[in-house]
Amino acid sequence: MDLRLDTPSIRSSDRTWFAPFLYNAGYLFSYLLFPTRVWPYRLLRFFGIGLMGLTRGVGTAGLPLATGNAICIAGYRHSANSFLVSNVDRDVHALVLSHNHRAWEVRRAVALKLPVLLLVRDPKAIAESTWLRSRVGWNGQRYPIWPATTLLCWMLYHRAVMRFESRLSVVCFQRVIRGWPAVVEAAAARGVTLHLPAREEAINGLGNLRPVTLSRWASWLLRHAEARHRALVAKSI
Repeated sequence: MDLRLDTPSIRSSDRTWFAPFLYNAGYLFSYLLFPTRVWPYRLLRFFGIGLMGLTRGVGTAGLPLATGNAICIAGYRHSANSFLVSNVDRDVHALVLSHNHRAWEVRRAVALKLPVLLLVRDPKAIAESTWLRSRVGWNGQRYPIWPATTLLCWMLYHRAVMRFESRLSVVCFQRVIRGWPAVVEAAAARGVTLHLPAREEAINGLGNLRPVTLSRWASWLLRHAEARHRALVAKSI
């Protein structure tokens, strides 16, 4: 796997050679085993902080009690759900009960009878964004998340959340970006202030980082992920 970066990695040289393998294995574990249950994720967070360099502060307490017309915005990592939430007015933000990246949080929202908005993004873009961000230590990550790991977890995540298909509204990432000016205008007419997004590259936080060259294994996974993505797009609103 070839990767050329214009920004140096912040990885320290004193880490053991097998630490990245443990990190990716743990990341995969949290999506593979009981994806709609919270305990594998909590277990990984508890034991992985020192061993694999995971950051503290990630919420695992589940959703708070539903109030009013709250909604749940869900999506796999870097699917624009955090971006969408960060660009809404504070009054509207209060109605967003959760924006999450885990299938168990979707299960909890469905159990609370909340409307769930599932944002779906092209798996290749997510794999590249996750790899490049982790390589430059985005959000305190110490080890890179390989594209193959991301693609496999992407498929596992959507297989898990689509168990609740009848309770989800699927929206494509590109539709959110392309339709944002119209959303801003409609919101302004209702007295809600939204902000226009920057280019997709800026949303990714990639700057001038160069593209990733996928390994043969990752390319094979990508073909399956793209087929799954097309099926999800067909279900989108």
